[in-house]
Amino acid sequence: MSSSPKRYNSKDVWHFFQKDASLQRYSCIFCLSRAAADPEECVQRYSKKSGTGTLRCHLYANHRDDWVAECDRRGIKITAKKAQKHVSAYRAAQRNQPALGSSGLNIPEYTYDGFIDMLVDFIVADDQSINIIESPFFRRLLLMLCEDLCDEDIPHRTFVWNHIQSRWKDYMKELQVKLQIGWVTIDNASNNDTMMVHLASSLNQRRIPFSARDNRIRGVVLKIKFSAWNRMKDLMPRYASIINAGITKLEDYLQDVEDVPAYTLAILITPSIKLNWHQKNQQDKVAWAKQLLIDSLKPYRRQMGANTPAPCRTTMADSWTDDALGSPILRFDNRNRSIQAEVDAYLVDGRVGSGCTIKFWQENREEYPTLSQLAIDILPIPGSAVPCERVFSSAKETMTSRCGRILPALMEALQILKFSLKKSLCLDFTTGTDREAEIAAMEATAANLTRLPDDITSYISHLLHGVESDEDTDEDREDVGADN
Repeated sequence: MSSSPKRYNSKDVWHFFQKDASLQRYSCIFCLSRAAADPEECVQRYSKKSGTGTLRCHLYANHRDDWVAECDRRGIKITAKKAQKHVSAYRAAQRNQPALGSSGLNIPEYTYDGFIDMLVDFIVADDQSINIIESPFFRRLLLMLCEDLCDEDIPHRTFVWNHIQSRWKDYMKELQVKLQIGWVTIDNASNNDTMMVHLASSLNQRRIPFSARDNRIRGVVLKIKFSAWNRMKDLMPRYASIINAGITKLEDYLQDVEDVPAYTLAILITPSIKLNWHQKNQQDKVAWAKQLLIDSLKPYRRQMGANTPAPCRTTMADSWTDDALGSPILRFDNRNRSIQAEVDAYLVDGRVGSGCTIKFWQENREEYPTLSQLAIDILPIPGSAVPCERVFSSAKETMTSRCGRILPALMEALQILKFSLKKSLCLDFTTGTDREAEIAAMEATAANLTRLPDDITSYISHLLHGVESDEDTDEDREDVGADN
């Protein structure tokens, strides 16, 4: 194919991916290197149809420093526009990199402001009491280490407290720009209801739009039809009261999620469903669902710019191939198209991307630019358990028996700043969630779903073993429960 030479001339990409002949996929050499050192590390593999943009996105999103450094060593120029901000960030970090001491620690040149920042970093990151600054022994240690320092230069606890609050407010402003709040996935415990109300209030005070109801994804699966539960009552009349209680609870959950926009939008951006579900089950809400989709796209269009031309799929006239191929040839016209027109075109589009929602949006993100951006935000709605649980677990290291009087505002500031300082545990919910990184992750997920196991015999044996384990006796299950 004529595109192959251009594809493989992208040296800043293809030098860092190797082909797996058995899987017909490409693996990142940096991921492979990490996996060799740690078997639990995940290796990203991409299909042979993946574009260089997707592969390059993986490199700068996951291995920026190693990638740029190796390109520099090999004399490979990185010219892709979308990679320039990442390359510039790497260059800036290298220019500002402080000297390394013999211990390998970053040791900046002494300045008074730098001394104050390092002192606060120590207190925050190491869960020290603010009162440590009042210890005469600690102050003597600082005076001994720097002969130019005098006792009046060392701050007291009030100054440190104010400095922490100031640092926290600055960091929250950065997060407000960086973090576009989406949805929170949590279970249906009543304390989570209270948490969402307080979260919404806190974010709204910071002028971040957030709804305790509309931005909540409840961790409950509602795939069981109520009719099936009613049939169970006929089959097991002894348990009718229990089944009725279950149906009532499911109906309560359904009422909680029925009008939450994210659920409706997830249905509408699934190309194999679109409005079909509403037309079959909620005909009175078809118009409402379509208008919700249009209204949800307006912020994306504003971000894209009012004058940005949107591609439009049209049919070539007088095509002699229609009779031969049985369908018209499609081409793209670069012309302005309203949100209404884009939605209407999508709803009548009969293609479903081989039945795969991810594949559909990969293939049609240029044709439906506004819808594809919404799809990228809706489809990968994440759970929030891991980062939050880390914060909760770490909080006990700050709130010790000797520091039991920390006010809530200070506690919040200490935890957020602590995780911002500890890069290995960085409290950053947006890492890898920019649009390009999400597309790359979606493609990798799709590739893994279609990948056959390397050892098919062992895989079949594992499946058979799994079937056997499902037939454990009641005694076996009781033993497992006791062990847990």
